[in-house]
Amino acid sequence: MTAGMQDLPRTASELATACGRTGGTEAESMSRRFVATHPHEEEGWHVLLACVEQCGNVLEAERLARLGLERFPASARLRLALAGALAQRGRTQDAAILLRGGGLTGDEALLLAELELANDPDEARRLYSALRDEFPASNLATLGLRAAAGLCAARPRPPEIGFLLSEDWHRWIQEPVAEALDARGIPYFFTTKPWIFKVHRPQAVVLSAPTPYLVKELRTLVPEACLVNTRHGISVNGKNYGLYASAACDRVCVSSEQHARETRELALLPEERVWPTGYPQMDGLFRRLLEPSPDKGRPRGRRVLFAPTFSPELSAAYLVGEDAVSALRGADDTIGVVLAGHPRLRRDAPQLVAAWKRQAETLPNVEYFDSSARNIVTFLAEVDVLVSDVSSVATQYLALGRPLVRLVDPARARATSAFAPDGTEWELLPASTTVSRAQDLPGAVGMALDGAEPEDLRAIRSRLRERFFGSLTDGRAGERIAQRLAQLLCPPSS
Repeated sequence: MTAGMQDLPRTASELATACGRTGGTEAESMSRRFVATHPHEEEGWHVLLACVEQCGNVLEAERLARLGLERFPASARLRLALAGALAQRGRTQDAAILLRGGGLTGDEALLLAELELANDPDEARRLYSALRDEFPASNLATLGLRAAAGLCAARPRPPEIGFLLSEDWHRWIQEPVAEALDARGIPYFFTTKPWIFKVHRPQAVVLSAPTPYLVKELRTLVPEACLVNTRHGISVNGKNYGLYASAACDRVCVSSEQHARETRELALLPEERVWPTGYPQMDGLFRRLLEPSPDKGRPRGRRVLFAPTFSPELSAAYLVGEDAVSALRGADDTIGVVLAGHPRLRRDAPQLVAAWKRQAETLPNVEYFDSSARNIVTFLAEVDVLVSDVSSVATQYLALGRPLVRLVDPARARATSAFAPDGTEWELLPASTTVSRAQDLPGAVGMALDGAEPEDLRAIRSRLRERFFGSLTDGRAGERIAQRLAQLLCPPSS
């Protein structure tokens, strides 16, 4: 017996964990052995199907889903898997009939709505509306309803732009673009499933995280579509992936004219592939700063936002630990603390995030910020000091000119391939009060709140603000990207 057979997980939960660690063909082989020896454990079938889908074998996914349904005929999840496999093979009508054959779960209704966008926008709007009523916090239900309404108004035009939500918080980057497309009457759709693009065949795909695997998949699914990268931060060469992300797609949006020049030079890109548009996630913040109010939305009292990144070697979250509040304000509970864990921390460090939520529930003057329910960038105007690390939120905070405190352990940072000392996020070092130990945070925060930071930090932040944002601070980045997209669809005649 091989070592792999001896190490076969005993439960479906252990199987899912093991497959998450290994991935690829090894995970699929392990899952097949598990299902063969535990055929009555439905969860094992789901793990196997996930592995097969990850390896791209749609025909086999369809066969296994049918086999699983023979054993578990009432399983909505297996029915959903079969419908997805059918749709990926171009059999969208068969998939829709299958889904309508039973009581729709939320996931089934969502898939059916995405399929109906191409066939019956009115039915898609009805499905999305029902989903939003049942799940008001669902980003996809809200965005889907907006897309369906636009398609109904634009009929019989098919959706011309597809938005890919790789992460739920990408909504706040992409939605301003969709709103501007609405004003132009250009139909679009949102999805979390790359294969949906093969169903709708849009002329352009808007995404915010172009990983190599994802770009390869999209090039196969919709080879003629123009891939447009909004990015999910404003850095040019941050954390060692900025230049790849700029060049991976056909167009990349950047936050300033200066960043456009730097991107073209460093990524070896022609002028037409780099769009100086501004960063759409910041549109709400910039519009707020332009409001004719005497205080420009400045917060009241002494309020600190803690917004770290997720990478263990770079993140301040792992340095402050579960008692983040004491690490930030010490014993001074007159300081308001807002804890905003990076969305990836919810997945990678759930115990840490749970501890922060408990502190928000039990300690005075503390709250937890949920980035899936609200755009964190528009929240920046409500705090006096930001505490972060090399998160892109720190670069965005420069727009306010307020004190920035960073907690970065240089030794830990150098241990990761994401260490990029020449990257945009690291340029904040001379513009912020930077400490390397959590025990030094309360003192740094207190000085920042009292206005005791050196004057030269303010001057450096002002220069970086001009470089990072330039003149694109009117809160209209979404409109500029929509205008560029419209030109792609209908290029001006020469």
